[in-house]
Amino acid sequence: SYNYFFIKDLWPECPALYGNRSACHLMLSQFTQALDDAKCSVKLDASYVKGYVRVSKCYVTLGDAISAQQAIDKALKIEPTNVGA
Repeated sequence: SYNYFFIKDLWPECPALYGNRSACHLMLSQFTQALDDAKCSVKLDASYVKGYVRVSKCYVTLGDAISAQQAIDKALKIEPTNVGA
């Protein structure tokens, strides 16, 4: 398996890396860290839909429904037919 905590040193500009690490943090109930990585993924690539979905999931778990909806809205602007968003 990948070691997402160290591979970023080799490929720091990869949005999927931060998105995947965000998913790992979510599974470990580390919601603040997950949000930080998800935000980083969409900062690196503003068209990264999975990143916005993960941002939204993080906000939901942290109790911020408004920010969660805003993240989903951004994902749907990029991919209006995405049923996962």
